[in-house]
Amino acid sequence: MQQLVTTRPRMQVSLLTLAALAALTGRTALAADPPSVDTSEWACNECPFADDGKTNGSVEVGAINVSDDAARFGRYTGLDEKGVYPVLGGTAGQSRADGRYWRAEAQDIGIDSAALSLQGGKPGLDVAIGYRQQRNHLFDTTRSPFAVSSPGVLTLPSGWVRAINTTQMSSLSGALKPVDIETERRALSARLRAVLGDGWTSYADYKHESRDGTWRQAAGFGFSAIELLKPIDDINQTLALGFRYTGPRLTAQFGYDGSFYSNRRIALSWDNPYVGPARGQFAQAPDNSANQVSGTLNYRVADNTALSLVAAFGELRQDDAFLPYTINSLPLTSALPRRSLDGKVSTTHVALTITTGLDALASWLRGAHMKLDVRFDDRDNNTPVAAYAYVVTDQFTSAPASNDPYSFKNQRVLASGDYDLRQLLRFIPDSQRLHISGGWRHDETTRTLQEARDVTEDTGWGRVRWQPAHWLDVNVKWGGANRNVDQYQAVPQIVAPQNPLLRKYNMADREREFAEGTVTLLPVAKWSVTATGRYANASYINSKLGLLASREEGATLGSNWAATDTLTLFFDYGWQRMDAHQAGSAAYSIRDWSANSIDRFRSGSAGLRFIGLAKGVDLDVHGFFANSDGDTTLTTPSVDRLPTLRTRSNGGEVALSWRRSGPWSLRAALRYEHFDADDYALDGVLPATVPTLLSLGAQAYDFDVVSAILSVRYRFGADAAGGDAEPAKSDKDDARE
Repeated sequence: MQQLVTTRPRMQVSLLTLAALAALTGRTALAADPPSVDTSEWACNECPFADDGKTNGSVEVGAINVSDDAARFGRYTGLDEKGVYPVLGGTAGQSRADGRYWRAEAQDIGIDSAALSLQGGKPGLDVAIGYRQQRNHLFDTTRSPFAVSSPGVLTLPSGWVRAINTTQMSSLSGALKPVDIETERRALSARLRAVLGDGWTSYADYKHESRDGTWRQAAGFGFSAIELLKPIDDINQTLALGFRYTGPRLTAQFGYDGSFYSNRRIALSWDNPYVGPARGQFAQAPDNSANQVSGTLNYRVADNTALSLVAAFGELRQDDAFLPYTINSLPLTSALPRRSLDGKVSTTHVALTITTGLDALASWLRGAHMKLDVRFDDRDNNTPVAAYAYVVTDQFTSAPASNDPYSFKNQRVLASGDYDLRQLLRFIPDSQRLHISGGWRHDETTRTLQEARDVTEDTGWGRVRWQPAHWLDVNVKWGGANRNVDQYQAVPQIVAPQNPLLRKYNMADREREFAEGTVTLLPVAKWSVTATGRYANASYINSKLGLLASREEGATLGSNWAATDTLTLFFDYGWQRMDAHQAGSAAYSIRDWSANSIDRFRSGSAGLRFIGLAKGVDLDVHGFFANSDGDTTLTTPSVDRLPTLRTRSNGGEVALSWRRSGPWSLRAALRYEHFDADDYALDGVLPATVPTLLSLGAQAYDFDVVSAILSVRYRFGADAAGGDAEPAKSDKDDARE
C-alpha cells in the first residue's frame, strides 16, 4: 500500500538558537552582579578540582581486545567486531578562588561511542557544550540482493529474473550480499545558565541530533512480501528557553520548548523482485514540529501549606506534501483530495495541587498531611478530514476512506494523605514507627472518533509502613481500580468494520486489583537485606473478543554487606511472571479461537569489591544472569502451541586496579558474556525460506565474547601526588564493567 507522505521545507532553528543565547547573554551582562557571599569556611569533599587555580586532571591510555564479532555485545558501545580498540580519554579543569572555573572531558576517543564536553563559567554564569556519538547495531547476520543506487532508491542487480516466489528466483543466491542493520547517532548540545539578579535566573538548552544508517522495513506486492533496507537519515533539533524566579514564598518558571524533526529520506522506492509491477514506493516519517509554552507557580501559603499551578499550551504540526498513491500505471487511481495533510493538534495541560498539614484541626492530627491534585488535559486534533482511495500493495484499489483526527479530554482528581498513627495510639513506643497513607483517584475521559466516547475510572489504594525495631522495616501497599465505559461502538467511518464483540483493551470495562510489599532487614551493622513482592490482576469483564484477563506476579531479593572497611559484597535475584488470556474470531462472528500466553523472567547478580587486596591493589568481581521464557497455547483447529521464545544471558568480570602514591595507576579487566535466543520468527528464516517472503535472513543472537582491557592513567595537578581523586566514570566504563 502506498502511504501518504509529506515534503515541506526543512525548518532551521540554528539562527533562532544563537539569537536566543545571545539575548540571554546580553540580558546577563546588563543585570546587576549578584551580592558577594563569604565562602571562606565552605568545604567541598567531592569537588573534582581543588580551588587553587591550578590545572588538574588525568589522561588514560590503553586498549580493549574483543574476541568475536557480536552485534548485540557492541550495541551502543561500538565494540561490535573482533579486534583491538583504543582506550583514550581524560579530564582537565581549573577552579579559581574568585569562582571562575572550566572543565573538559573526553571519553572513548577512537570508538563509535566517543564523547566530548567542555563547560565553564563564573559566579552567575555557566556555559557548556558537548558532543556524543552512539551506534545501535541490531543485526550482522543479514543479507540482501538490493543495492542503494542513489539516496532512497534500492535496485536489484542487472540480469535479475523475476519470479512468482523466492524458490524460483534463480539469481537470488548469487546476488545476496552481507549488510548490517545499524544506525549511528551524533548529538551536539549547548547549555547556558545565567543569574539575572533579584531571584531571577535564565536557562537555554539546544540539542542537534542526527541519525544515519539502515533499518529493517517491510514492503509488498500483492500477496508477496519483502524485507528492505530502510535508509535512515534524519535530524531532530530541540530548544528550551526560560526564566526561573525564587523568592521567600514564591517560586516560578516560565519557558518555551520546541522540537523540530526533519527527514532527509522522505520516500523509499525499490525494484520489485516478483512478477508484477516494476517498482514500488512508500513514504517514510514526515517532517514535523512541536512547540509548547509553559509556566509553573509554587506558593507557600503557610509553613505546612503549599499551592502549585502548572499550565502548558502546545501545538503539533505536520504538513509535508503527499506522495502519489502509486508510481505504477496500474491500478488506475483517482486524484489525491489534498496536496498535504495539514496536520495540526493543539494540546492543553492545567494542574492545580494543594498540599497541607492538618495540625490545626486537632492535636491528635499532628503530623497528618493531605494532598489534592486536579488536572485537565485536552488534545484537540484540527487536521482536515478527506476521503482517500488507498492503493493496497500496489495492486488493489480500496473504497474511499476518511482519516479520523480523533481528540480527547481527560479530567483527573486525586486526593491522598498520610498520618503517623503514634499521635493517636500513644501506647506505641517512640522507638517504633507506624505510618498509614492512602488515596483515591477519579479519571473522566471523553474521546471523539474512537470506540469508547465516555470512560470513567476510579482507583483507590492504601499503604501501611511499620518499623517495630531499628533492624526491621515493613511496607505494604494494596488497592484496586474500576474502569467503566458508557458505550462501546465501532467507529462507523472504518471501511472494514470491527467485530462488534471486540473490545480494545485500553478502552474496555476493566476491574483491577494490585498489591506490593517490601521488607527490609538490618541483621547487623552494615548488612542489609531487602525482599519485595508484587501482584496485579485485571479482568476485562464485558469483553467477548480481545484481551480478557491479565495477571502479573514478581519478587526480588537483595543484600548488601560491608563486611569490613575494605570488603563489600552484594547479591540480588528477581523473578517475574506475566499471564494473558485473549480470544478472537477468524470467521468474523462469535469466539472461535483463544490464546493463553505465559512469560517468565529471572535475573540475578552477585559480586564483591576488595579495596587494598594488596598494597595499592583493588579487586572487583561480579557475575550475572538473565533468562526469559515465553509460551503461547492456542485453541485452534490447526495449531495448539507456538514454539517457546527463550533467551539466556550470563557472564561476569574480574577487574584489578593498581595505584601508586605518585601520579600513575594501572587498570586491567577480563569480561565474559554469553547470550543465546530461540525466536521462531528469526531462527532458520533465510532469504528464500518462505516462498512469499524475501527476507533479510536475520538470525536470533547466539554468541560468546571475551573482552580484555588494559590501561594506564596519569594524573597531573594538585591530586597527582596522592592519586586519590578519580574522574567521573564514563558510560563506557559501565558497559565494560
